[in-house]
Amino acid sequence: MLIIYHIFSGILLGLICACIFKEKKAIIFCTLGSILPDLADKPMGHIFLAEEIGHGRIFFHTLTFFFLMFIAGLVICRIYSDRTVLYISAGMLLHQLADSMFYNLQDWLWPLLGNFSKGSYEPAAYFMQMIIKELSSVTEWTFFILSLLLLLSAGYLRAFAGERYRFRLKTTGYMAFTGFMIITIILAAGSGSILVYNPDGIFYAAVTLFAAGIFLVLAGDKTEEVIRK
Repeated sequence: MLIIYHIFSGILLGLICACIFKEKKAIIFCTLGSILPDLADKPMGHIFLAEEIGHGRIFFHTLTFFFLMFIAGLVICRIYSDRTVLYISAGMLLHQLADSMFYNLQDWLWPLLGNFSKGSYEPAAYFMQMIIKELSSVTEWTFFILSLLLLLSAGYLRAFAGERYRFRLKTTGYMAFTGFMIITIILAAGSGSILVYNPDGIFYAAVTLFAAGIFLVLAGDKTEEVIRK
């Protein structure tokens, strides 16, 4: 999946955690965890380890690193009553699932099944291809707009938009449903190629928008009580 999708899904996971645990900081750290694998692995795999590995789904895309983070989070939470690392690890796991790492068990279960698989991406070509995908994807623009609205609702863009321009989370939920309907209509019209994603990616995008709509419409008001304190 592309980077804006990971940001949106991380924000959504953070809102869910904020609603459950009554901690607004969950939004920031779940979002950080949801993009951390790409921030760490893409430069490492495509630039520094390009000859040895040649792809960007390595260390932070493995269950090994997730469990290390999760166990560290449990220990920190137990001693200091701080869930920060747990939120980051939850975002990391969400990223791995969205990238369908379970289809590549050799890399996902590293080092249990041996070394990482070998990729063949040229660094310059790869990064240019990803930029083109980001800018040409209907779904990425949809997730970008919804991500801004969620951050606006949570008050993180107050310095730019001001208090008066806050969106209600429930309103953003209805817009997520609209995004889901747009994807459905595009697919029904046989124009799925403009979505850029592969079939699995389109499925994840649609399910994420639908789930976002359900949560934000049903629990948006309750979540706002937490994040606006």
